[in-house]
Amino acid sequence: MKYVLLLLLAAMGNAVRCIAESPDEFIFSYSDLVKKIQVVVPELPLTEGLDGAAQALRFPILDQRSVFNGLTGKSLTKKLSEIKESAGRTTKRRAEISYLFADLKYDGEHLKILELGEGKNGGFRSFDAIFEEGRIWKGFWKYATSLGLPVFYVGPGPSNNPINKIGISLNEKIAWPDFMKKSGLWAWSVQELKARPDFQALASLERSGDGSGVKDYKAIVVYKYRDDREPSHLRALEKFKKDYPDFLVLDCASRPFAASKELNDILFRSSKETAFFRPACKFYPKRYESGLAKQIISDIGGEFFVIKPVDSGMSNGVIMTSREHLDTDLRRILTARVVYNHSHPTTFNYRPTDTQSYSYWFGDTNKQFIVEAFAPSRTITVLGKKYDPTIRAVFALVHDKDAIKVKFFEHWWKLAPKALDEYSILTLKHVSQYRPDLKQLPAKELTLSDADERGMRSLMAGAMARAYVKMLVLENDKS
Repeated sequence: MKYVLLLLLAAMGNAVRCIAESPDEFIFSYSDLVKKIQVVVPELPLTEGLDGAAQALRFPILDQRSVFNGLTGKSLTKKLSEIKESAGRTTKRRAEISYLFADLKYDGEHLKILELGEGKNGGFRSFDAIFEEGRIWKGFWKYATSLGLPVFYVGPGPSNNPINKIGISLNEKIAWPDFMKKSGLWAWSVQELKARPDFQALASLERSGDGSGVKDYKAIVVYKYRDDREPSHLRALEKFKKDYPDFLVLDCASRPFAASKELNDILFRSSKETAFFRPACKFYPKRYESGLAKQIISDIGGEFFVIKPVDSGMSNGVIMTSREHLDTDLRRILTARVVYNHSHPTTFNYRPTDTQSYSYWFGDTNKQFIVEAFAPSRTITVLGKKYDPTIRAVFALVHDKDAIKVKFFEHWWKLAPKALDEYSILTLKHVSQYRPDLKQLPAKELTLSDADERGMRSLMAGAMARAYVKMLVLENDKS
C-alpha cells in the first residue's frame, strides 16, 4: 500500500518528502515545501459581499471579514497569484499552531478532502458517544502542553446546567478535568486573562528568538466561545493579538480556511498537488435558470452531485442528487422564498442546531452555493448493514522553525442515517449526519483498519502540509 501511495504522488510530479515520521505525526521541511509551490490562479469567485436582504439586516461586514483574516474570495485569489513572490520576500516566519478537523472520503486509494473545520469548535458528539467522551480533547491538551509553553484557555467555563447556552454543559466535552490537571490556566474573557498575575508576569518578560520557533513565545492561548465569530469576540481577539504578539494564539493561519468553504476550495485548487485532493467543484450564483442543471453537468461531469451552502455546519443544507433530479432540486432550493428568521441576526451565516436539508435554504444568506462531484468512500459494514461512510480526522498543524508537523489525534468512520440497501433518498444514504442511535453503534466497526489508517494518514499529511505552507505565507505576508 505504501509503495502504491508513493507511486501515486510521484505520478503527480510532486512527491512529498517527509523528513521524519511516526505512526501519528509527519514532519516536513518548510523551506523545501515553499520552494516547490506552483500556483495556478484559480477561477475568480462569482460574487462578493452580501445580498440586499442580508445587508438590510445590517450585518457588521467589516467585523465578519475579520473571521477570514480580512480575506474575500477575490483578495485571496489575488494573493495566491503572488504567493511565490510573497514567499521569497517574507523574512518574518512566525511559528503557528492550528487545531483542525477534516471530513474526508477515502476508498482505499483516493482521498478527497470535503472541508475543514476548527477543532476547538468541532463538538465531536459522535466520537464521544461511540468511543470515549473527551478523548479527542485529552489528546489535544496532552500535545499542546508537551510543546513546552504554558497553555491558557480563554472562554466560558463548565456548567452542569444543560440549558446554559454559554457555558460548557458537560465538563468532559473538552476534557475539562484533564485540562485543569495539565494546565489549569483559565480566564473567562480577554480582560480577565490580562488581569491574571501569571499572565502579567509572562507579558513583562523579554521574548527570546525571532518568533519562528514555538518556544520563542511566552504562552499558547486557546480562545474558544460557542460562536467566536460574534463581533464582540472577534474585536477582543484581534486587539489581543495586536497588543500581545509574543503570545501564540491558536489557529491564526488556518481560521479563514476552516471558516469558509469558498476560501478553502480556492486555496486547495490553487496548486496541482493540493487540487488533486478536492472533488471537482464549482460555485454558482444562487439564482435559478432553466439551463443551470445542464451547465453544472457540463462543468463537473459524473452521475451524482452534492449541493452545499457556502457557510453551514452539521450537514445543514447538504443535498445529494442525480443528473435526473438535479434540475428539480435546484428549482426547489433556489426559488424558495427566503425568510431570515434565525436567532443570530448579527452573524453572516445561518447555523440551525437541528440538521436540515431543503428547509435550510429558507435561511441561507449567501449569494452563491457550491456543487461538488460525488466522491464515495470504501463501503463498510456496521451491524450487518452496508454504508458509504465519511472519515472525520482530527489533527494539529504546527510550524516550528523549519519544521511543518502534521499530528493526528483521532479519526473514525461517520455514518449516514440510512444504509445503502435501504429505501431512501440519496442524501440520507451518502451524507453523514447526527444519528440518535450513536451509543448503540459498535466502535470496532467504525474504526479504520490498519491499512486504511496508514493510507489515509500518509495522503492527508502530504496534502495538508502543502496547503498549510500556503496558509502560512499568506498569514506572514499580510499587507
